[in-house]
Amino acid sequence: MAAVQFISYTNLVMNTRALSAGLIPHSIVTDVTASAISFFIIRKIAKEESWIACLGMMVGGGAAAAFGIWITRHWQ
Repeated sequence: MAAVQFISYTNLVMNTRALSAGLIPHSIVTDVTASAISFFIIRKIAKEESWIACLGMMVGGGAAAAFGIWITRHWQ
């Protein structure tokens, strides 16, 4: 779940930065990707009963913010 959340939040950061930079094609791609990832996560979480999944999502989400900013640093 950490890897899935890492990918999801990296995409979220990239989407936010694409929107703020006015990069319409980038925004469209990251929005479509967010929808697909959200569908997968909702299905997975609905079946999960462990707190380990929650912990993994928290760790993945936290690490993704720094990575998403780093990967899009040239979009300013």
